[in-house]
Amino acid sequence: MAAYFQAENVVDPSLLGALVGPMLSVSGGQRSRQTGEAMGAPCPHLGIPLGQRPWAQDTPAAPFTSTDVEYVDDEGGNLQFTDKVHSRTLAEGLRRLVNTKAGPSDLTCHLTERGCAKVFQSNSLIYDFECEDVFKKIRNLRLAGKFCDLTVKVGKLDIPCHRMVLAAFSNYFELMLFGDFVESKNDYIWLRDVSAPVVNEIMDYAYSGEITITSKNVETLMHASSIFQLAPLAKACCEFLRRQLDVENSVGIMKFADLYTRKKLADEARAYVLENLPQVSCSEDFQQLSLEDMESIVTDRACRWGRETVFEAVMKWVRPDDTGLREHLPRLLKKMKLRLINEGYLENTVKTSAVVLRSKEAMEEVGRAENEISERKKKTFSTQVVVQVGGISGGEQPGCQSDKVSHVDVLEPDSKCWAIISSLPDRIKYCHHAVSAWDNDIYILAVFDEKGRSEFWRFATQTNMWYRLPDPLLQRVRQGRVRLETLNGRVYAIGGMTEVSSFEDCFEAYDPCANSWKKLPRILKSVRKIATAVCSGKLFVFGYQGDDPQEREMEVQCYDPGNETWDVESVSSYHGGKRQYQAIGLGRKIYMMPILGSPRPKEQPPAVRHDDARGRDYHHRREGHLRGGVPDSGF
Repeated sequence: MAAYFQAENVVDPSLLGALVGPMLSVSGGQRSRQTGEAMGAPCPHLGIPLGQRPWAQDTPAAPFTSTDVEYVDDEGGNLQFTDKVHSRTLAEGLRRLVNTKAGPSDLTCHLTERGCAKVFQSNSLIYDFECEDVFKKIRNLRLAGKFCDLTVKVGKLDIPCHRMVLAAFSNYFELMLFGDFVESKNDYIWLRDVSAPVVNEIMDYAYSGEITITSKNVETLMHASSIFQLAPLAKACCEFLRRQLDVENSVGIMKFADLYTRKKLADEARAYVLENLPQVSCSEDFQQLSLEDMESIVTDRACRWGRETVFEAVMKWVRPDDTGLREHLPRLLKKMKLRLINEGYLENTVKTSAVVLRSKEAMEEVGRAENEISERKKKTFSTQVVVQVGGISGGEQPGCQSDKVSHVDVLEPDSKCWAIISSLPDRIKYCHHAVSAWDNDIYILAVFDEKGRSEFWRFATQTNMWYRLPDPLLQRVRQGRVRLETLNGRVYAIGGMTEVSSFEDCFEAYDPCANSWKKLPRILKSVRKIATAVCSGKLFVFGYQGDDPQEREMEVQCYDPGNETWDVESVSSYHGGKRQYQAIGLGRKIYMMPILGSPRPKEQPPAVRHDDARGRDYHHRREGHLRGGVPDSGF
């Protein structure tokens, strides 16, 4: 339903911390951001000149689609990865090597004798089942130790394998084993840049196309896939890390993905950091971010959090005991645009911060912000308007489809004209909205369909900008069961009172000057079909107990913010046995307006308005506008 209220002064339009498990030490793991070249010669045994190493070759990867892979999560939180086109890739690689570089080998001759000749014939059409047949035969030969013409040495581990298979499996091994390098003439190769366990897993993956990715091996597998040019495996590691994203590891994953130039994973991790900034800023990894990282976060347009929340994240990064980080505070305050912060928060929180007070440059930034806020207020004009947030249109008659309104529009009472001042943020356009206003800002508690999740937003009318605020302490509230009211500079969220056990009652107050929620004493009697209003400096809650409001007395309860207590008010029974209301306080009285299940008086026929777009007459819900001659906004 649409929410109406009054508002004034509306302006005319190099971290690698623990990711998902313990960090594993990998030598030679540093890479150049520009070229991807390993720093410190990761494989000195090869004798390959810089720029001619296999991993430095700009070899375009073949198209790789989601249907080519299969991901299965096991009970232990590991990811079972299967490359479904691995057999074809291997078979086509063997054919290419036989016909161009390697020629026949004992392995290929044996396979030809066993009915696989078609696979090695140029210009022959081969099918997946034929590739799989070759695949199985090669695996069995390796298990039996037959025709193994190469030994991979890593540490104390010797791994027998087939030279042709490794070359068909990886461009890295193809260049090493069939290029102009000493390894092409030996029957063994040394790998010193990766650990023995991960090399063993890579060898098994080369023959099976399957591998298990865990929190303990994901980093070393990513490192190995980067060296050996294994695009499918690198993508699987990224998928595993993406599924593991949480507030504790998102910063580490973002930096890790950036280190290996995995842009998609880095972008997803960064989006997670921005989305959950209040929680992520409390993690240990957050303090390891560089100044450039912090500047990027506070200036990112995708960060929809209010400047108050961004300031709190900055203060968690700027540790009081770190003089070096404190020196960066003025620069960050300038980047985050303090002029957009809540004036009360600037006065009560920012100016009183011990870290800010110790920095002359930071205090100068605060002073500039105060001056800009003062100048902005001088340029605004004062007028009272009625604001409508969202609503429903078009479903006034049974059988007619209704549309949800995604705008914020205002009515200027003197001119009786409507105007749209903003669109709702995309993520909360079609939620249920509980709305209130304070100090010329509009506050919205958006409740989503799924599991009663909620978000709290503010629309700053003087800057025409939306900001996300800290979520309520209680996240699970029932759609349509929460009301917002403002009293003495605080925004109160009251509601969620229901017998459904999966949703809890919400009794909280948000203080804009502190940018935080506070739990309130629980209401004395849980009621249903609630309505709320502010009157005479107190908060009133109306509602019924039980399922049938026509057989129940209305309960009236009052909250006194001075002593933070609830009282039950004794009032005479409300007339009509209506089911649901809106309530508003005006002067020393509270007015109740039925909005659901109320029969329409016969002497007042419903207002009718013709809609040219729909080609029909429809009953207009805002009939009061029509009777009073107020132009409609068109919704």
